[in-house]
Amino acid sequence: MNLVLSSRVWVTLLCLLGALRVWVFAAALPPFHPLDEAFHYDLVVKYARGHVPVRLTDERLDPATREAIVRFGTGISNPRSDSILLHRSPEYLNPRPPDGMPPPVWTAPPAIGAAAVPWGMRDWDRLNYEAVEPPLYYLVAGAWYRLGTALGLSGGRLFYWTRFLNALLEAAIVAVAVGAARLAMTEAPALAVGVALFVALVPRGSFYGVSNDALAPLTSGLAFYALLRLARESAPSLALSIGAGALVAAALLTKTTAIAMLLVLGVALAGRRPWASRAEAIGALTTLASMAVPLLAWQSLYWIAGEPSGPTQKAMALGWTPKGLDELWPHPIFGLPFVTVFLRGLLATFWRGDLVWHLAPIGWPHLDLVYAGSTLVCVVAAIVRRPRWAQVGIWSSAAAVLGTIAFLALLSIRFHFGARTQHPSPSSPYFTAGRLLLAVLVPIALLYVSGLARILRDDRRAVVALAVLLLVLTGAEVATTRAIFGSPYNWFHLP
Repeated sequence: MNLVLSSRVWVTLLCLLGALRVWVFAAALPPFHPLDEAFHYDLVVKYARGHVPVRLTDERLDPATREAIVRFGTGISNPRSDSILLHRSPEYLNPRPPDGMPPPVWTAPPAIGAAAVPWGMRDWDRLNYEAVEPPLYYLVAGAWYRLGTALGLSGGRLFYWTRFLNALLEAAIVAVAVGAARLAMTEAPALAVGVALFVALVPRGSFYGVSNDALAPLTSGLAFYALLRLARESAPSLALSIGAGALVAAALLTKTTAIAMLLVLGVALAGRRPWASRAEAIGALTTLASMAVPLLAWQSLYWIAGEPSGPTQKAMALGWTPKGLDELWPHPIFGLPFVTVFLRGLLATFWRGDLVWHLAPIGWPHLDLVYAGSTLVCVVAAIVRRPRWAQVGIWSSAAAVLGTIAFLALLSIRFHFGARTQHPSPSSPYFTAGRLLLAVLVPIALLYVSGLARILRDDRRAVVALAVLLLVLTGAEVATTRAIFGSPYNWFHLP
């Protein structure tokens, strides 16, 4: 009983720690960071009022979004007495000015603000190339946004209220990760604490802003947990079969990078041998049907509108053109850059995020090799030296993580990239944004902690070593973000 109580206390504390960390940095960072936050926020605003975009070319930023960008994410200065100058996302995108930061538009005198806002809104009358992203996050965040308006919030406070949803999501992700760890590592309960610690302290960057990246680990984690249960139950109920399929659909309807959950589904169903009996065949078909129906319902919106799928529309809007089969092979990813550029960039920014502050990365980039190298070593150790009782959990985690990496590598060679994006781009044709791995956060945590325990040959020692590494990671973030808390652009300085 005392062991169970102690475990619950640890889990509760780590849930609160993860939520507090996300809330603090979400409150401290200025509005509209450059990881497309303005475009994701625009979708939340549109879903909140019941508008579901289907045709990307019709979706320009909403006037309410554009006004919020100008008032709360834009600086203003007077280069001459008879003129004003607007600075876009000045602390994210510009070097630190020698004469100090320009103040936010909302602090300007009414006459100057009245002149600046219309001009800025015209400048931000742009196409929202995120408009046809999968809908689930925007439905959830839209409901949260409506709750904020019902509570009387508006302007900058309503924007930060939308961000603060991520703190609740983070707490839920930690709890789900613990449940998955206990299923995957049944004879190593101490490692569940390590998994919870990893999930509570690793997600960064876009987790501090309005983005579907914040919900992807939760929906994918729930799908992963349900599939582990489906694989382990001797006689799974109909409710579990339906729920597992529906949760896989929910993961895919949150973010396309959750596509590797289909591999985990395949592992779970193959392990049950659906051909062995009629009951198993019916269960497998039920799971597949409960997954397919929501996905087909969403895709039918595009069919009815006569439009291609959301990812196809987005690629066209960004100027990405598909390659022919004869153009796929001559790509630098088929060589040493697969490790030195693609994997290193992907894993490093998964750990420290890819936000910048006055064009300098947040965190210590010279630790990137530690993050990427330790992840590769621990994942390999977990797969190669897996204990027999953890085979289902390890194979399922490996399918999710390796499948996602393979998917991102395939996307890297699939297109000629235009100049509208930096990563990927013609000069750097790789998907190296670590946030694209957040859909498999829980499986990565399971593999990392399990591999570390296999290397150190002791579960408790592995948890302590992980805690030390995470303290270094957190210290690097704090050391490089001290100035952020004094920024006039954050929640702490709103009127």
